[in-house]
Amino acid sequence: MRYSKLKISSDATSKLRALRQRTGLTPNLLCRIALMTSLEEGPVGGAQAPDEDGSEFNAYTLTGEYGAMFAALLRWVEEGTSPPSP
Repeated sequence: MRYSKLKISSDATSKLRALRQRTGLTPNLLCRIALMTSLEEGPVGGAQAPDEDGSEFNAYTLTGEYGAMFAALLRWVEEGTSPPSP
C-alpha cells in the first residue's frame, strides 16, 4: 500500500499542540515517538477508527526512506504476520 498523506484526529492534534508547547519537540518527531510507542504496546484490536479532522502530514516527512519498514512493522503488530526475510 502506498500513501502520501497521513491524517490524525482532532484530539491527537490538540495533544500534539500541548506536547509541543511543553517539550519544544516538533509534531513530526512527536508522531514518530508515538508510532514507536504504539507498536511497542501491541495491537489495538477492535478499536474504532478515529476521526480524520485534525492535522495532515506528508508521509515521507514522518517516515523518510523507512516508510516500507514502518508499514511492515505496523502490519506485523496488528495482523501478526511474519516480517519479511532480508
